[in-house]
Amino acid sequence: MKGLLNIPTQGDLQRSYALLQSRRAVDEGQFAKLSQWIRFDPRLGEIWLTRFLKDWPLLRPRALREAILNEPWPTALGVMIEQAIAYGDLCLDDRHMLRILSQAILAKVPLASHENFFIGLTPLASKSLKKDAAEPLNCFIRWGYFGREIFLNKASDRLSRRPPKTELSARRRRLKLNELLKLKNRITVKDYRYFLEDMVSIRTAQNDLNSHPKLQAYGRTQSRFYRLKTRTKPTP
Repeated sequence: MKGLLNIPTQGDLQRSYALLQSRRAVDEGQFAKLSQWIRFDPRLGEIWLTRFLKDWPLLRPRALREAILNEPWPTALGVMIEQAIAYGDLCLDDRHMLRILSQAILAKVPLASHENFFIGLTPLASKSLKKDAAEPLNCFIRWGYFGREIFLNKASDRLSRRPPKTELSARRRRLKLNELLKLKNRITVKDYRYFLEDMVSIRTAQNDLNSHPKLQAYGRTQSRFYRLKTRTKPTP
């Protein structure tokens, strides 16, 4: 795997912040280059994504593809576009068009080799790194990385109003649910979503609990809770 010729300095990052937050035009080459630097700085990822969500309809797909193929980690751009689709304030048509754009720009680009998206930010064997590897978001998995960072500003009114999106696969959700059942014998949808750090929608959480073969539902609507089914002893 080739890397950057020069790791961005703090001055480089500050100038990137200023460019992305200014009214100056950001061309395809700059978007491509700065998508690489995000691996060293989550703050840049947030600023980059905000600007990308504003400018993506103006970008030329062929020029962006040519620019990103000259960078060491084209898949980093894939992660960022996935986050734009998942968390951006876009209509369904725009999400569909952005998906097509991503597929065209990154066609035949090999995935990363299941590596941490960030470089040099998390100590090896740390709890946070282990959690990132064990419970990565789908937008990272899709491009061969692991990570849990959401680059859109979590404090924005728009994000707080938007219904939560399911970001964990069915397999990981089932593993986490089984883990929760070892800790509590009575759970609610709220308990389950809290345990998953709200990375699952209410509807998906309800479906997960209702479909679990070892759980029995009690009550209705808001008062509903779930318990492990009791085994009945066979009659002699």
